Amino acid sequence: MILPRRGTDGLDFVMKQRYSDIDGERMKLFDPVEGYQKLLLLSLEESVTSQSTLIKRRVGRQVWMAKENRQDLCDSLTQDEAAAICLYTMEWKASYRGLYYHLNQTLRSKERAQRIKVWLPCLKLVVIALYKLPSVKQAVW
Repeated sequence: MILPRRGTDGLDFVMKQRYSDIDGERMKLFDPVEGYQKLLLLSLEESVTSQSTLIKRRVGRQVWMAKENRQDLCDSLTQDEAAAICLYTMEWKASYRGLYYHLNQTLRSKERAQRIKVWLPCLKLVVIALYKLPSVKQAVW
């Protein structure tokens, strides 16, 4: 977790960006993302291989860390599914940002239809994992 630093507004810029990355939002409706439903469910390593070139960094280390650090979120999740949620939400070094940042950039892009294709295996794994989580009626941070 990123702790706030004392400053003129009380919050660090990085923290603001982490919790509110909508400053680049074009406020335009997009067609739903389709196509991932028909793909085979791949391992986490296989589903993020094409992101390495997009992010300009090998994601292998982050995948390993997600698998090592994941908590047993739910008995119904596989190791890859739990690690996919962890990887998606994991904060990386500021110069690379997190996987969530790069995926959100793609989803907001004017070239979304072309750029989303490499993300579909990863997106499928994350969506399947989130769908398996139990519903809760409480504040989720």
